Amino acid sequence: MSPLVTCFGPFGEVTHNPTVDVTAGFPGRVVVRTALESLEVPVGVSAVVATGLAQKRTVVSVERVAINVADFRIPDVAGAQPRGEPVAADGPDAYLSGVDVRGLADAIAAADIPAKVSNTAGTYVCNAWYYRLLHAGLPAVFLHLPPLEAVPLEQQVQAVRIALGFVSP
Repeated sequence: MSPLVTCFGPFGEVTHNPTVDVTAGFPGRVVVRTALESLEVPVGVSAVVATGLAQKRTVVSVERVAINVADFRIPDVAGAQPRGEPVAADGPDAYLSGVDVRGLADAIAAADIPAKVSNTAGTYVCNAWYYRLLHAGLPAVFLHLPPLEAVPLEQQVQAVRIALGFVSP
């Protein structure tokens, strides 16, 4: 069993999502097209490190909570734009990551990479994907990554490597 690393492609006005570059060298990487599709992960996945772009952030944000709300400010790549709908009708209001998010943020910062804990993954596709992973019972953590101008590619790749050590059994 091996861990999975996920990222998103372009969305909205973002013509190139840098999470594609950050995760490119990881085996078993999956580019998520829309978080509203059914959750399908390869057989043998032991854990997931999910990444998404946070255009206005300047540090790697380790997400503590995924909430059961999809309230998209813009449509996703499939054109869906739920407004205040549950991500999973049969799910609880929220899931806390099973990962030690404080420890992970501290480990990333100890590698001289700016990082912090974030208490919300928002209500867009990143949150919906994170919620689906946790709802499926997968050990997972979500990293919101800033633009490459804020934190260089090499440091973001290292942050994902560190996160893999926290989710892998």
